[in-house]
Amino acid sequence: MDWGCWNGVGDEFAAEGLRFLRFNFTHNGTSAEQPREFVDLEAFAQNNYLIELNETRAVLDWVKDKFWIPDTPGKPEASPAPIHLIGHSRGGGIAVLAAAATPAVQSLASWAGVDDFATRFPTGKALAQWKHTGRHDMLNGRTGQTMHMNYQHFSTFQTHKAALDIPAAARRFKKPALILHGTSDGAVAENCAHNLHAALAQSELHFIQRAGHTFGAHEPWERDDLPTHLAEVTRRTIDFFRH
Repeated sequence: MDWGCWNGVGDEFAAEGLRFLRFNFTHNGTSAEQPREFVDLEAFAQNNYLIELNETRAVLDWVKDKFWIPDTPGKPEASPAPIHLIGHSRGGGIAVLAAAATPAVQSLASWAGVDDFATRFPTGKALAQWKHTGRHDMLNGRTGQTMHMNYQHFSTFQTHKAALDIPAAARRFKKPALILHGTSDGAVAENCAHNLHAALAQSELHFIQRAGHTFGAHEPWERDDLPTHLAEVTRRTIDFFRH
């Protein structure tokens, strides 16, 4: 949650009178003492999509308890403070899953979000090698660290494939959704945005011209203002949530 200028995004929402909650997953590799460094690579290795989904739902339950009116007989849930959910990249997929499973979520925004976790895993010999060794190594280009993911990441997905089915969850979510994607995204292809748009019944899709995967943000971010593309994404999302 401390990467790049996400705190600046929160400031923009707060300036518009909107509460903005950002949080870290327990297994993202950082620590409370060093929230911007990967200091717990074993926790990172033990992460998986199910952990992230369950933790997102736990956060949403906490928010609901703080701000929602309890159910009353004969009346649907109603809130004096509507809950909206934003997810970026992999988090966009988690956001779709969590929104579909949480009636309290009134609308959803996917920023450069993935459309299907099943297609994000290695295949063929690479998958067989991962199963054989138990770990899949990857180089972090920014920090120079060799990080790894244990095979349980894949096996957990296989065991809980129905709960982690983004396309099916998107089809179940019948509330407003905003999909924003950069035309120069080198990490998540444009067709992922089109697939989400087709599955989310009440969605709007907007491509940000020449924007990359992080909409111009990077770590560290040492300026007070947001990069141009991320400022546009933030503005569009605020306006969408307000209407």
